[in-house]
Amino acid sequence: MRRSLFIIVFVLSIVPLVFISCGDESTGEEEPQPLEFATEPSDGLSTMIQETPSDFTWDYYQDNVQVKLVPGAIWSGEIVLSAFQVENGEVVNRTSTDPVETNSDELSSGLSTEQMFSGSSWVPGDEWVPGDEWVPGDEWVPGDEWSPSEIEDVALSQVELSQNETMVVVYAQLAGGSAERQQTTQPFGVLMLEEASTGQLDVFTETSGENQDDSYQITVNETTETIGANESVLFSDLPVGDHEAELSDVADNCEVEGDNPRTVTITEGNTQTTTFSINCQKPLKNQLAFTSFRDGEAEIFTIGDDGSGATQLTDNGTFDGQASVSPSGTKIAFVSNRDGDKEIFVMDKAGTNVTQLTDNAALDEHPAWSPDGSQIVFSSQRDGVDDIFTMDSDGSNATKITDDNEADTNPSWSPDGNTIIFQSLRDGDWNIYSIGADGSNVQPLTNDATQSDREPVWSPDGTEIAFASNRDGDEEIYTMDSDGNNVSQVTDNSSFDVSPTWSPEGSSIAFESDRDGGRDIYIINADGASPFRVTTDPGFDESPSWSPVQ
Repeated sequence: MRRSLFIIVFVLSIVPLVFISCGDESTGEEEPQPLEFATEPSDGLSTMIQETPSDFTWDYYQDNVQVKLVPGAIWSGEIVLSAFQVENGEVVNRTSTDPVETNSDELSSGLSTEQMFSGSSWVPGDEWVPGDEWVPGDEWVPGDEWSPSEIEDVALSQVELSQNETMVVVYAQLAGGSAERQQTTQPFGVLMLEEASTGQLDVFTETSGENQDDSYQITVNETTETIGANESVLFSDLPVGDHEAELSDVADNCEVEGDNPRTVTITEGNTQTTTFSINCQKPLKNQLAFTSFRDGEAEIFTIGDDGSGATQLTDNGTFDGQASVSPSGTKIAFVSNRDGDKEIFVMDKAGTNVTQLTDNAALDEHPAWSPDGSQIVFSSQRDGVDDIFTMDSDGSNATKITDDNEADTNPSWSPDGNTIIFQSLRDGDWNIYSIGADGSNVQPLTNDATQSDREPVWSPDGTEIAFASNRDGDEEIYTMDSDGNNVSQVTDNSSFDVSPTWSPEGSSIAFESDRDGGRDIYIINADGASPFRVTTDPGFDESPSWSPVQ
């Protein structure tokens, strides 16, 4: 439904008619002061149709524009009521009535100030303020005369109309007398505010799963409201057209299904609805994801960091490995050759909803999540040699960030999201490098061509890097500061210790070792104390990834 227009009427100049009489008899009274007129529509103010009709008449004026004659005003002779319309900075219509005798009841019958502004009154010489200032003519000095051209000039130069606003200026002028006299006017204005056609939007949330959020933030345009996990919020008076609705403040373990933000089209007078469905999962806590060959082929399992509750997640007879748990603890990125070559996939933490992220004939592997879970960094041979790439967590927008003739692989994203570390053969042997997430500022962190430093991974607070190295003659786990300084050996035995991953609080490191004869997952304090064996199956267990959720 289109709403009617507000009419704001201003008596702007009066000569003493006013409509005011056109005479200017001196009374010897003190010179009157300029008046400032301002107004604001009240509930009792008349409403008008969308545009002034082309057959603008006294009856139309009488029925739709309510104004009171200025107390003491005197008309003499016939007058003509004229109007012009302003849109987008130009006059688009002019119209006038036939001459009417000034003593006609048509001018004043049934019209009162109270009908316009409840409780308002006006006394010559006083300021008349119920509201915003109005132009043309910021001030009126009684006795001034206006010509139609002057009124148009003022309207065009001083009035700024916003979208959907049209101004109609109505003024009176003498019908007879000299040509000069005919141009004497008593202008008053009508501002027609076309209220935008509006509708409503009812936003619903439907939350399912475990560890649900209590509430979210819903934003429509620039208005934000709090909405419960299974509630609705009504947005009223939205202009007709497209609007953007976005649900935010969603917990890491919850995911909004469908588009977010999404576009909703509002139609006139109607209530549109949109429903945000949110699925929440209980995150992996105190869990390690790892690769196991215990059933013959590499499959992905999870296990408690106390060695309890081993659970198989994949089972398809092909290689599934290199698991990486998302920051929310609800998703696992991994590598699989189920389509014939190694590609990167993602699945829910229970092993469901498997989605392929990469799809090419090259080797894609070693996925690792960005700290906010929105991207994944990985290595790929799609350009002939291993390089580091990033992509969105849905597999889109793959971007190459290293470009060297030697292999770059095994990336890990810093907790602040700004830096990626990786291992590279560019100096003759495996060494660890850092690079900006945008591909800038490559820096070596280790640079000994006689040793092999591999599999770097950031600590949760970003101050340290754990890595595997053969610098003491066999593979051990080490830590160093994030700038490569203060290298410290964590494990120390003649076995094969590789693939470190930090505990969520950063106090421990899980890793792969063959120190007890087979390949198993172990945990050790970051200072090298208290090693603990997590897996004990005779099968080959490797590549642990500790869930970041504490």
